[in-house]
Amino acid sequence: MLRQAIVQSLKNLLAFKARSALTILGMVIGITAVVVIFSAGGALKAQLNSYIDSFGPSTLQVEVKTPATSKTSFSNASSMAMGANITTFKLSDLDAILKLPNVKDAYGMLMSQEQITYKDEAKRSFVLAMGAAAERIDQTKVESGRFYTDDEDRGLARVAVLGPELKKKLFGDDDPLDKYIKIRRVNFKVVGVLESRGASMIINLDDAVYIPVRTAQKLVLGVDHIVSSVIQVNDGNLMDETVAEITDLMRQRHNTPTADKEDFHVTSMEEARQMMDTVFGYLTFLLVALAGISLLVGGVGIMNVMFVSVRERTYEIGLRKAVGATQSNILWQFLIETTIVVLVAGLVGIFFGLAISLMISLVATAIGFTWPFVLPFSAMAVGVGFSISFGFVFGILPARAAAKLDPVEAMRFE
Repeated sequence: MLRQAIVQSLKNLLAFKARSALTILGMVIGITAVVVIFSAGGALKAQLNSYIDSFGPSTLQVEVKTPATSKTSFSNASSMAMGANITTFKLSDLDAILKLPNVKDAYGMLMSQEQITYKDEAKRSFVLAMGAAAERIDQTKVESGRFYTDDEDRGLARVAVLGPELKKKLFGDDDPLDKYIKIRRVNFKVVGVLESRGASMIINLDDAVYIPVRTAQKLVLGVDHIVSSVIQVNDGNLMDETVAEITDLMRQRHNTPTADKEDFHVTSMEEARQMMDTVFGYLTFLLVALAGISLLVGGVGIMNVMFVSVRERTYEIGLRKAVGATQSNILWQFLIETTIVVLVAGLVGIFFGLAISLMISLVATAIGFTWPFVLPFSAMAVGVGFSISFGFVFGILPARAAAKLDPVEAMRFE
């Protein structure tokens, strides 16, 4: 009986191909959106996890923030994005932090976008101004030449290390070592080329130039502050205590006795991971809720079309009941039709969602970003689950309406 109902349902749906296709379109769009959201979110989360893992569990960050805001607040993020200039974090603060008993190493950092020139070649790229300890803490690997030293940083040496992509853009296949590039009319001697590191957040590390942070302050940017630092500890088990010590020290040095006045924040890598998981959880929920609206609209559309189908097939329903079909037979006939529609919508939506996710990954990789293709099994389960659930939820009313038709009145309808 079930097999016969399924065959009959398929025949009825195929008899009106265009209407069936338009009926499932809304559901397809919604499920496609869910799959793309989960896949993109998984890829971005994997990338950020990789970025955090690159620092290692025994590191923490000190960064500037807008006073009177929380480090995870929208107001702080928006003010930073709009170019709020917090100039109170100095390298002298970093020197004081280095004297704490559990602090092993540290480096400060500035970042800007500048025109990098070599002879007639000019490329706009990120300038990453870092202390020489970046090579040790980040375990940066040099493909040729060397990284700059602490002495060169303290001595304001005009030396630079290139990412492999920037080296290719400026020098092609030529050896760049001991040649000079220009950043803001200041000549820098190329002393090394890094191995490929991929993208980190919004920055393609392979298309950047690295220079000593003090050199950048005095000769390029004309500032006396830094915006962030990475600190390596001796004992990762004492991370919480070290975070508290650094916070107390920075409060004393910046004269910010209470948290609401702080112009900095201290974050361990584990805390950063937890914050990221929380943010992604909220973001995913919001985006899936928005996609759910599309699914709801699609489901209502399916229910409306099935009501129209019941009306068009009133005579058929009356005839079937007249020759012995029960209310249960009619009910399941229309429920199966609705379920087939939404199940096809789910499978098509999953297919398009995976195809779009793969395309995003390929395009992002082609333009230099590390963007893995993530198979969102949870999203596919949600898609199939939504399909089956919506089949029953939005099919039950039209199916009940068809099952309750009086056979005599239904046959008169024709």
